[in-house]
Amino acid sequence: MNQPTLYKAAKPVMTSLSIANADCVNESRRFEADILIRGGRLEAIGVDLSARAVGRVIDAAGGLLIPGMIDGQVRA
Repeated sequence: MNQPTLYKAAKPVMTSLSIANADCVNESRRFEADILIRGGRLEAIGVDLSARAVGRVIDAAGGLLIPGMIDGQVRA
């Protein structure tokens, strides 16, 4: 009797994502910045971070981004 072939699942690849030129809103401030995400976590908010990204870069020019903000006043 033949044994079934077992396959190991591939390990997830830890990539980075940069969202560039976004109009960010953070608490009471509104400013233009880049967002750097590594391993699924927000790593940095600043200027010219897309140069540090190894993975995908999204140009968010003209878009509004609210990084890490949760509005506790929203009711479903």
